[in-house]
Amino acid sequence: MIILKKLYSIQKSKIDNQNTQLLEQQQELINSNQLLKNRSEQLLVSNQELERFAYIASHDLKTPLSNIISFSYLLERELKDFDNEKAHEYFQYIKKESNRMNTLIMDVLEYSTFSSKAIEREEIDLNQLIKSIIDALSIDLNKTNAEMRIANHLPIIKADKAKMYLLFKNLIENGIKYNKSEKPIVEITCSEQEDKFQFQIKDNGIGIAPKYHQNIFQMFARLHNNHEYEGTGLGLALCKKIVDGMSGDIDLISEIGRGTQFIITLDKAHFVELVH
Repeated sequence: MIILKKLYSIQKSKIDNQNTQLLEQQQELINSNQLLKNRSEQLLVSNQELERFAYIASHDLKTPLSNIISFSYLLERELKDFDNEKAHEYFQYIKKESNRMNTLIMDVLEYSTFSSKAIEREEIDLNQLIKSIIDALSIDLNKTNAEMRIANHLPIIKADKAKMYLLFKNLIENGIKYNKSEKPIVEITCSEQEDKFQFQIKDNGIGIAPKYHQNIFQMFARLHNNHEYEGTGLGLALCKKIVDGMSGDIDLISEIGRGTQFIITLDKAHFVELVH
């Protein structure tokens, strides 16, 4: 009986120690989760403050820049008979750079207000959406001898139409812009997986070196200067923001000289029609 009591006491002590350790681990987990929650909330506030700052800064820059552009045109008109080639060259430079700054400001405004815009979900036939984008880009397509290919029937998605339009338009434009081929080709395909749809937007352009794949979706990430390719570095950041807002993923496969393939993966819950 004494031996049994000792064994029971030893076993109980072990169980008590294990319970104590378990409680400590649970408390550590609770503390870690709370810390993670606090940091997530801080990050959310920081992002909101950053977007608010970007909005205020870009909004306040709009008016003086518009005045600069307007008065530069007026001044050039006043001096149109002034016979000085250098002066007219400088005017062209002022207009070009002012318009580039205006584009950048408008893109920053668009990016900074995107999260706060009301989401208006509707059923969108992606085949028709892509067709409208192709129509809108017809001048660029003809000028560059580019070809658009839709490999298969695309599904109907329930989403914000303006955001879907920007998402695909930016990726299609990239395939045309960053392309030195005699015949630029942008191909869109869609594959159905178990619980997701995956879109591939593939081009035969100049490609992106693997070392840049991690930061290509960041704000103002640019791999080329404006003398080579014009842009603000916000297009792909906006694409990521749209896809993130739908709890999806956007990634790419690319090498220099081998084109780029952007891959968008979205849950089937966003769709109302399957791929045929």
